[in-house]
Amino acid sequence: MQPIIQVSHLHYKVEAEIILKDLNFIINQGELVLITGENGSGKTTLVKLLLNIQKATSGNISLFDTNIQNFSEWSKIGYLPQNLYQVLEDLPLTVEEFIHSGAIKNAGYYSKRRQELNDIFKFDSYSNKLLNSLSGGQAQRVFLARSLINNPKVLILDEPTSGIDKQSKLNLIRLIKELHKSDICIIIITHEIDIFQEISDRILCISQNSIQKNPDLEHVHT
Repeated sequence: MQPIIQVSHLHYKVEAEIILKDLNFIINQGELVLITGENGSGKTTLVKLLLNIQKATSGNISLFDTNIQNFSEWSKIGYLPQNLYQVLEDLPLTVEEFIHSGAIKNAGYYSKRRQELNDIFKFDSYSNKLLNSLSGGQAQRVFLARSLINNPKVLILDEPTSGIDKQSKLNLIRLIKELHKSDICIIIITHEIDIFQEISDRILCISQNSIQKNPDLEHVHT
């Protein structure tokens, strides 16, 4: 399998506080990988480092065989932040406007891709509704659709089950299973291991600032 993300000897600290220490891992094309750990273990910090939102103290991250500092093809990476609906609830955007705002390719491509995503996520019936009028499950589908609008090779989901009910979680798992049948690499940051473990290829657990080789998953809590 082709390596998509390669992390070597990654360190991150804030002043004297060590957040992440000597992380080493590879994530390959087509894999579905869970990244888990206790609350405050550095999971979301790792995501921000992978997206170049924050800079590592030392070490190296490569995306598609390119050092992250030189990487520019960000349309290859789709990202669903944690609790995004809470951030956007006051924005006067319709579903259609929000999904379209994520597109960076031409209008012809957007029209075709939008239809492909609607076939999966079924958002047409509420595409003219404002974001803040959606249920948690509807919002999650819309945000997922937007993160996939540019047909990325990597999809990063940060706590995607946060704030949605049990049925919406089951629907989300079904959608992720369908996505996993394609060649897309999926990375899920989660504390709800039991929900995703069956469909995952691997689990990376962050504990004591590092990736643990033989983690005790029963002790991972929020």
